[in-house]
Amino acid sequence: MMKIHNEKAREWWIEYATNEVDGMLVKMAEYGAGDLYAIGKTFAELAGIEATTQEHYEIGVLFYVVGKVQRLLSAVEHGNQASDDTWHDLAVYAKMVLATRNGVL
Repeated sequence: MMKIHNEKAREWWIEYATNEVDGMLVKMAEYGAGDLYAIGKTFAELAGIEATTQEHYEIGVLFYVVGKVQRLLSAVEHGNQASDDTWHDLAVYAKMVLATRNGVL
């Protein structure tokens, strides 16, 4: 079992988050909410799901998350380690959902 070094983890997290925020803001601006909403709305309609605007957005994000998870699985299947960028993108998508829920995006 892995031992967690709380202070070291806290320092890493703060440094990582500080460095990550600018890149995250660029991706949030690049992706925006419109495309993700449209994708989610389309998938909800195809599945016969009645959804709110927020749910449409989250379904759109989920579409991209599924692609990233598939990349992770493919890397493992080929005996490779997934890129940090793939993990970063998953974190960005999660933050984008939380940002919309809080009226930031």
